[in-house]
Amino acid sequence: MAAGKMNNELPIYLSTLCFTKEVANRVRNLPVDIRRKKLNIIMTTQERINVLESEILANKAYLDNTDYHVLKYAEGGKAVDEEILAGRTSARAKINENEALLVGLYEQLENERNQIINTLN
Repeated sequence: MAAGKMNNELPIYLSTLCFTKEVANRVRNLPVDIRRKKLNIIMTTQERINVLESEILANKAYLDNTDYHVLKYAEGGKAVDEEILAGRTSARAKINENEALLVGLYEQLENERNQIINTLN
């Protein structure tokens, strides 16, 4: 059966993967760390890279969107809301974590590509 076409249901796209509605809802309801572990089992290396890069971009966008608050405080203005500070700290930590994971995934992708090339030769 093709991914996302089980039981003649319409496919649901979650990140770069295609699931039935039932599977997609079960995956969405999992905590993020467990969701990542379960998805990594069925995702290709390139798909995993795409997800991590998307998360990095989303976190960088959050930092960009909240820079105004930090700059305003630095210039002697209004204090920054603790929620924003905590979010910025979390975003930076997630960016660093994902960038570290990407290093290994880029190496793995290169190895996979080399294996394919060697097989074809």
